[in-house]
Amino acid sequence: MKKLYLTHPEMHKAVGEVVPEITITDLQRIRGLWRIHLDDEAERDILISKCLKICGKSIWIYSRNPRVTAHENVNNKRIRVKDVPLSADDGQIIREMEKHGCSILSSVRERLRYNNKVTNCLTGDRILICDGPLTEHIPRSIFIGKFKATIIYRD
Repeated sequence: MKKLYLTHPEMHKAVGEVVPEITITDLQRIRGLWRIHLDDEAERDILISKCLKICGKSIWIYSRNPRVTAHENVNNKRIRVKDVPLSADDGQIIREMEKHGCSILSSVRERLRYNNKVTNCLTGDRILICDGPLTEHIPRSIFIGKFKATIIYRD
């Protein structure tokens, strides 16, 4: 299983092909995402504007973790939609939530965490980030198509 992960030397080499290796201060893999720190802002901008070539693939670099929306807007609401089969269309869920006054900013399918690691196994739950504050209360249970969904969020 470890062979599926990039090693630190492989990542160092790939980053070093885009920016001078001397500017790389640390490389850290946390739950499958790499954190890359450079000591020069100009080199950081170059790294973000270009992509890494790893194993014959082009990999884009983000300025921050694309999975995290915390602290961007304290009014945004994180809503969990449960009890809807994975075969149900996510668009159907989004349209139903918009009927309840929710403006969806992002939507992801939750993955199972096992031994403190995120797996490729989907749980069936959808996590929605809505522009807040919400204009109306969303009931605990709503019908999405023919499925009775459970809605969980902090009110």
